[in-house]
Amino acid sequence: MTWHLVYAKVEREGPYMTIVDLTGEIATDAWTYGPPFPSIQIEKIAKIGEIGYDAFRIVIADHVGTHIDAPSHFFPNTLQSSELPLDQLIGDAEMLGFEDKGSPLSCITKEDFERVGSGLGKGDIVVVRTGWDAHWRSADYVTGTPYISNEAAEWLVQRRVKLVAADLALFCDPRVSPTKLIPDKILLKNGIPYINGLVNLNAISKKRFKLTALPLKVKGVTGAPVRVIAIIE
Repeated sequence: MTWHLVYAKVEREGPYMTIVDLTGEIATDAWTYGPPFPSIQIEKIAKIGEIGYDAFRIVIADHVGTHIDAPSHFFPNTLQSSELPLDQLIGDAEMLGFEDKGSPLSCITKEDFERVGSGLGKGDIVVVRTGWDAHWRSADYVTGTPYISNEAAEWLVQRRVKLVAADLALFCDPRVSPTKLIPDKILLKNGIPYINGLVNLNAISKKRFKLTALPLKVKGVTGAPVRVIAIIE
């Protein structure tokens, strides 16, 4: 499957910068995690020809498509997605390429991160690229996703990064129960939110760039669809 990249070149004083949309489109055929999460529903509820305008009813879960997970997803009485500080969602990002781990159920280890992530610094945003977004509309997108190990998650915590984003459906092995210790919990327990479901990462050729991730501001939920863009100078 070929992704249609969303590019925009924005002129400012001096050189150009490139904006790349890393967000998958919410549509009725987009992937979900399955029960208890509902399928995506988009229903037309008003028509221009009848009352002068078009409008739609949209039914989605808080964890669907390109979305962010907040600490309250696993830990009650912690930050909800609408409470995440904006300065944690905007900043300097570093691309870590693991294309050799882009096959079903491949595990990205601590040693893999050490091999390509030596330049990470405190407060960086980590972007994990495996090429798994090619499976976005495939049946195995969730069940076959590559994932990271618990030790790799601990390594990211030790590097004091502020956000982790990836083209993966999950950070944990999809065969492991979420009641167990999983990398998702390790990150969130340490105040590091994460984003699943990025696309178009192969459009970014630079290792360092700016990233902005703005979730829908929905009160009382543990995650939210998020619009993620890369700004490359």
